[in-house]
Amino acid sequence: MICLMYHRLDLRVNYERFSGTEHIFTLPVDEFKRQIAYLKDAGYTFVMPDQVRRYLNGDLVLQEPSVLITFDDGCLSVKRCALPILEQYGACATVFVTTDPNSYIFKLGDGTEHRLTDEDLRAIEGDIINVESHAVTHRPLTGLSADEIHFELTESKKDLERLILREVAYLSIPGNWYNSEVMRIARAVGYKAVWCSNPGTIRANANPFGLSRLNVEGYLNLPQFIFSISPQGIAQRKVVSAIKRLPSSLLGPQYWLCARRFIMTCIPGGHLSRQRVIKAGVALMVLIVLLILGWLFLL
Repeated sequence: MICLMYHRLDLRVNYERFSGTEHIFTLPVDEFKRQIAYLKDAGYTFVMPDQVRRYLNGDLVLQEPSVLITFDDGCLSVKRCALPILEQYGACATVFVTTDPNSYIFKLGDGTEHRLTDEDLRAIEGDIINVESHAVTHRPLTGLSADEIHFELTESKKDLERLILREVAYLSIPGNWYNSEVMRIARAVGYKAVWCSNPGTIRANANPFGLSRLNVEGYLNLPQFIFSISPQGIAQRKVVSAIKRLPSSLLGPQYWLCARRFIMTCIPGGHLSRQRVIKAGVALMVLIVLLILGWLFLL
């Protein structure tokens, strides 16, 4: 099965004005509708986190192909834009909510994507949308102390449980910043599964702490989306993801986030897509080959 990761939806006329990372993390509503319609027509079974956990435990056989739709952050567009489309196609989704409404994540884009209100969260929780945790402030967890990580994971869980009156058992990692300590604390405070942002599929008997997801970039048209969730597309994603993760692994969140902001100001459009990474990699390989040939010619 696959798990898709979305963040924010907006009208295409607004999306065309976005630049930087919002060109990746915001998706035009019409494209979201096309993608859900495609998944429905292609025979995908829409599932919820409880079903995924039972599948991992060997207690449930999922019909293939299956898909878990997720939204990170908990922006208003989940209710305003996604919910009607999910209802129309008989689909379902999970929204992982950053519980602090003043988090920087709700000030990106054009600044109108505020967090869902407490009333909104209570209203949307149900058979079509599940509400789960995305920590409190959306800070990189690997840059925090153990006590701070504990706070981020327990307080978001408690706040959401108070709102929706049921156990919150699932977490998605903000910004994909995690390590073994983060996973240990997540397990200790009562989460039953944790999703990250590493591309891949979810297979039976997989470790529930570190489940893969496929980010759906805002610039994808339908044919590109279909390729991106194919085995070939997922393999390509894994290679690109490994390249993109290398600098952050070497520098850590504090230095990498600063360096990343500077790098993005030097890139046209302010965003680094998979296509751009692939083109840069090909150009680098060609340059290396030319340098080797030049060196051999001079010998």
